[in-house]
Amino acid sequence: MGATYSTDSGIPGHNATVAVRAQVLKDKIRFTMPGTAAAAFDNYTIVDSAAGTVATVFPKSKLVLLSNLKSTISGTAPIITVEIHVNPGYAMEDLGGGEPILGHATHRYRETLPYETHVTVGSDSCTRHLRAVSELWVTTDPGVPDIESSIMNISNRTGSIVRSNALKIIAETRGSRIRGAVLRRTTTATDPLAVNDSLALHTRWEFTELKRDAIDASEFEAPSGYKVNDMRKMAPGVDSSVRRAIALDSGRSIRKRLCGEGGA
Repeated sequence: MGATYSTDSGIPGHNATVAVRAQVLKDKIRFTMPGTAAAAFDNYTIVDSAAGTVATVFPKSKLVLLSNLKSTISGTAPIITVEIHVNPGYAMEDLGGGEPILGHATHRYRETLPYETHVTVGSDSCTRHLRAVSELWVTTDPGVPDIESSIMNISNRTGSIVRSNALKIIAETRGSRIRGAVLRRTTTATDPLAVNDSLALHTRWEFTELKRDAIDASEFEAPSGYKVNDMRKMAPGVDSSVRRAIALDSGRSIRKRLCGEGGA
């Protein structure tokens, strides 16, 4: 299956489109991202939701990095913490049946999500007030996996410098208002890079290919003969102070982009 994610910030040079290709076998998903440096080296990622693991495979080096899907290394802290709080005014509107997407019936919803984002990097922090309005095309076909959520979950795995409660809070807020897999989502939100939030950030997620085919189960396992580094066994503080200092500096640059110079 294939999917694309694109953003349009209204600022020249700040737009982006990412393509994702995935294969699904029971509780496992194998990802590649065509057009990226990782894809050029044939690298790919296997997410095993049943085992709670993420395996990143580097064929050129015959190496596999194995990490937890959701938790971070015991005793270490993320460089950037992003916490959100949903403000009053959240709404989910049922728009009725949507057009079929790739042969699957859909139902449309409009979600209005006003929220605060609190970003912390070291001793620096800031708060942004945002509002996102999304339209979602959802299918209840059990044969369609929730690829979007799986990709987002990877960002919270072991080794990530960012920890966010956004997925959990949004899921709790939505509750049972919608069920199924999102095949298309379009969102318009205030842009945190814009002065006084005067610009809108447009994002779009959409399945572009979905088909069933015979799959070799061995493609969802660590290849035989590869060295496996189990990151889950790393001791607390294993990262060097230099590496953490570099990551912290990068984190502060991200905070500045999100919050501006003042970081109020």
